[in-house]
Amino acid sequence: MLPNNNDNYEAWVMRGHAFYLHGNLFDSEESYIRALRLKPQQKDPVLQERLGIIYAKRKAWKDAKTVFMKCCKERVSTTSWIYLGLSYLRLGQLKEAEDAISNANILDNTNPKVWGFMTILCLSTGRQRLIQANLSFKEALRLGLKDQEIIEEIGDLYSNSEELDQALIAYQKLAEIAPTFAEGLRKFAEVLEGPHGQHQNIDMAIEYYKKALHLTEGQQNKREIATKMAALYRKMGRDAELREI
Repeated sequence: MLPNNNDNYEAWVMRGHAFYLHGNLFDSEESYIRALRLKPQQKDPVLQERLGIIYAKRKAWKDAKTVFMKCCKERVSTTSWIYLGLSYLRLGQLKEAEDAISNANILDNTNPKVWGFMTILCLSTGRQRLIQANLSFKEALRLGLKDQEIIEEIGDLYSNSEELDQALIAYQKLAEIAPTFAEGLRKFAEVLEGPHGQHQNIDMAIEYYKKALHLTEGQQNKREIATKMAALYRKMGRDAELREI
């Protein structure tokens, strides 16, 4: 259609949707922007929301915030409030992030991503909201949270706060939903090893280091994992198994 009429608004919108659904962010963004330039006053909630998600995936958080603020003013959408909250969170505007995530929760309190982002928000504000973070994370898991990036970030925040019991829960879930994600397996093994690891946990840590070693790319990364495994074998008095590494 476009070679015959390059100013066809509907064609640019549909071209954008086709590329978006195909995972082509660059061409979908180009198409959506072209459509908006042709009809800047046109209100298309699907176009606006998808354009905002494209910015979020590209980590262009200021642009994402601008788009989702407009989306939230024009229509009621849990997705738009979630992404507005995420945009504020990434920009360090924690109060605004909490307001947006709370609005998303009011619209849909059974959405596990909302509870996941609330966990991240609470952990980002320091240890004073640790109890709320734990409750939010528990609810997110109860509702079936399976977003790899959210769970990994929660695990990292717990680990950095030395809340290893909670980090262990997060990384175990990460290993469950992403069994071929080498970095997640390595993180799970490191927490299993822990400063006060029992033999049972160390055995499990070795097994997850093995899985991570098999999936990891790059000799330096492989060497670091192998070194950790060797230290655990020696700690367990299993030097004879070192030849397997």
